[in-house]
Amino acid sequence: ADHVVVDMRYLSGGNPTPFLPLVAALQNDLRVNRPGGLTVLIGRENVSAATVLAAIFDRDTEATFVGEMTPARANNFLCPCTDITLEQSGYIFSVPTTRSGTGIGDPRMAIEPDMPVALSSVDYFGGRDPALEAALAGKAASQ
Repeated sequence: ADHVVVDMRYLSGGNPTPFLPLVAALQNDLRVNRPGGLTVLIGRENVSAATVLAAIFDRDTEATFVGEMTPARANNFLCPCTDITLEQSGYIFSVPTTRSGTGIGDPRMAIEPDMPVALSSVDYFGGRDPALEAALAGKAASQ
């Protein structure tokens, strides 16, 4: 492959560690890790682990980011967390008890795309994906 598109738009919280081998593989492949060789789709659903992963892609690769800015900062907290059970519903919430940075040292409040592409309701209900279309058409590669 000489152009790879990684779609992270609906990746949210959790642990970014399982994705680090993917970042490393793309980082180490010079056919892909070059300007125009790697496109990462980001968007409004990206929080927590997804913003950490986006920051790592940004730091460690030549990726072009396409889509919408992330709604959360990249230097997010990692738990120690406490589980709280709501008595009436039985739902369990995990609440952070301390705030500690991820260690990636990224002060940005969000990850901004290199190529902003918004998703409108007309696109959504029409079954169109303008960010993916731009990435696949190679428009992102020329940015």
